[in-house]
Amino acid sequence: MCFRWNSPLAQVLVGVICFCCPGMFNALNSMGGGGQVDSKVGQNANVALYTCFAIFGLLAGVIHNKPGPKWTILIGCATYILYAGSLLCYNHTKNSAFTIATGGILGCSAGMLWTAQGAILMAYPRENDKGKFIGYFWAIFNAGAVLGSVIAKNLDNPTYIAFIFHHGHRYLDRSFFGPSFLPYPLRR
Repeated sequence: MCFRWNSPLAQVLVGVICFCCPGMFNALNSMGGGGQVDSKVGQNANVALYTCFAIFGLLAGVIHNKPGPKWTILIGCATYILYAGSLLCYNHTKNSAFTIATGGILGCSAGMLWTAQGAILMAYPRENDKGKFIGYFWAIFNAGAVLGSVIAKNLDNPTYIAFIFHHGHRYLDRSFFGPSFLPYPLRR
């Protein structure tokens, strides 16, 4: 049997995306300021992130309706790379403004990613399968934070590069999928 991209199992793919982007972000963020000596910068970046996330969480549904889930997820994943890179940059330059700005940018795109994720989780499975596939998603997503915590055991430049790699790996996977990735219209 061939795998269909419009299958409810596409939610497993969304779980893998969230494994490498928000899941790794959770691990990076749980280190306190992204593992920085001065956690004030990380705290300010989180204020910017969650302020923009609250605003774009309300607006992202309108944005999602135009390009569809593929592009909304792609845009949502892009800035996780930027945020991890800004923490690495802060280690070398102490440029807090860049880290705080990328926190705000991440908040905007995270609103789009989570809107697309919610739309896929609620639209693709049949009514009697929703709980099962939502459970699959959350198990895979939270495994990203577990793996990220293992990666973050030693905080140094290669650790940040590993986070950037994991964020970037999922982003590149999503950008090279053809138009069949999470397509409209949904057929049951």
